[in-house]
Amino acid sequence: MSALAHAIESNVSQSVTTISANARVDYILRFSKHAVLVVDQDESVYSQVASQFLGSLANDHNAAFIAVSPKLNDIQIRCRIIEQLFTNNLFDPEQSLAVSLINLAKQEKQFIDIVIKHTQYLSLQILHELCQLTDIAKKANYPIRVLLLGTPQTGTLLANNKSLFNKKISILSGQTGQLLALNANVFKVKSAIFKLTTTAKWLMVFTAFVISLSILGYWLFQQDTFSLKTKLGIQNATLGVNSFVGEVSIKDMIVLAKPADIVQALTASKSTNIENKTPEIANSIDIVSAISAFQNSVGINEITTEIPVNGRPKRFESFLDSKMPKPKVADPIIQTNNSSLFQQKQEISAPTLGRDKKETIKNINGIESLKVDNDYYINAKTGYVIQIAGFTRLPVYQQFLPDFTTTKIKRYHRLLNKQPMLVITSEIYSTRLNAEQAIMLLPSTIMSHQPWIKSVEAINSEISSFQLSQ
Repeated sequence: MSALAHAIESNVSQSVTTISANARVDYILRFSKHAVLVVDQDESVYSQVASQFLGSLANDHNAAFIAVSPKLNDIQIRCRIIEQLFTNNLFDPEQSLAVSLINLAKQEKQFIDIVIKHTQYLSLQILHELCQLTDIAKKANYPIRVLLLGTPQTGTLLANNKSLFNKKISILSGQTGQLLALNANVFKVKSAIFKLTTTAKWLMVFTAFVISLSILGYWLFQQDTFSLKTKLGIQNATLGVNSFVGEVSIKDMIVLAKPADIVQALTASKSTNIENKTPEIANSIDIVSAISAFQNSVGINEITTEIPVNGRPKRFESFLDSKMPKPKVADPIIQTNNSSLFQQKQEISAPTLGRDKKETIKNINGIESLKVDNDYYINAKTGYVIQIAGFTRLPVYQQFLPDFTTTKIKRYHRLLNKQPMLVITSEIYSTRLNAEQAIMLLPSTIMSHQPWIKSVEAINSEISSFQLSQ
């Protein structure tokens, strides 16, 4: 017994008696006049039904029998059906069977039987034409009968187009003779939700690849942005005054200025403003003008310590008389008039013969007298800190001291342009990542100073250099 028969028997009550498929076909064709489709998975089953039906036909019945194959198209099938029924008659093979056979049946009234085997190879168009033929013949009272035989695949095609075949065809099981509805379970195709075509699979793979690339690109962008911010923080701190970030006032910068630094600053300014031109060394007039304009803009009265040599200030000697031997002189220091804030001391060595005189000037500003935490850094040896600020003058440090009351800070001394500086840092973190995370949690008052990360090794090196200079 075929699989279809098992499926049918499971849905039919055991009290229902199995009848012959040929008896059921004869009953339907005689009384309902529908087209009949007999289905079974086994070809021998529905072939036997076709043989018995053709053998039971009377002599006055005009019959056409066609075994369909995949090689036959719609026109060929129409031709074979009409040629077997009406020989030597002209017809249009492109017209529907319902039109051609009805017109021919009007001319010769006779019983017409059409038997088609292997209907699984028929197109939907031919199936529809045969069902239309029986429907029109029933209404016009023409004796035309159609018997179709094939696999359940034909029933599935009819069920998928139920609106075209409703009440126009009866489907039987070749094994049991039971009627099957168009919505029977045997004709329902189990939809494979997760069964995808090759195109759909490639589309999903491409989509996943694009999403992965987007995520990777976003992650790399975040990493580059974070690294760039860290590098810019270090560069800004280095380009400022090497170690402090903005707490040193303009007065402090003037105190620390040297003629060589001024020349370098002016040269760099010209090279950035004039493209593709060789930087020029500023002359003495440009330097004097720049210093005067800068002092007037900030309102600072300066007292210069200069030793005349050959009737002109020694600080400009190297610019005005390049042919004369250059005496070695310590850098001049610009002092402010606020003597209450600074304790200043000048030590000038005894003059020697001619241009070999040596002058030594030392500035004491009170920063180096503050208590520091050098042992804290030296004992740690490794790690990272957040450098918050650097100060070369005690009043400036005292002015910003309230900003650090909410944060645990450490201090140490270092040298900046041969002058003592007090550096304020955070506590030591074991890794750079921990320090970078901690810097984001600092209060806004400290973040406004633009803190940055510094290694303990660098701090210990600066402490050693400071201690050796004392």
